[in-house]
Amino acid sequence: MLRLIHDPKLSTFEIRFNNRNDLIQQLTPMYRTVFNLFVIDGYAHEEISEALGISVGTSKSNLSRARAQLRVMLKKNEREACKV
Repeated sequence: MLRLIHDPKLSTFEIRFNNRNDLIQQLTPMYRTVFNLFVIDGYAHEEISEALGISVGTSKSNLSRARAQLRVMLKKNEREACKV
């Protein structure tokens, strides 16, 4: 569940999720896997590529695309929350 909180002191909106994985779960499976292994579990791209049988470049590309998808989802959720 998405909650949008306005902080008048900062003049910004803060997006909070009841479940931290809400947006991550919406990523495509391979992007989510690489994102979780790199960002959450702390594996290096070399380790990820070996474990998943992909190249280091593919690991880096999937991480970049996962981050881009998350940015788009955050912006979309922010726009929808501002309409309320």
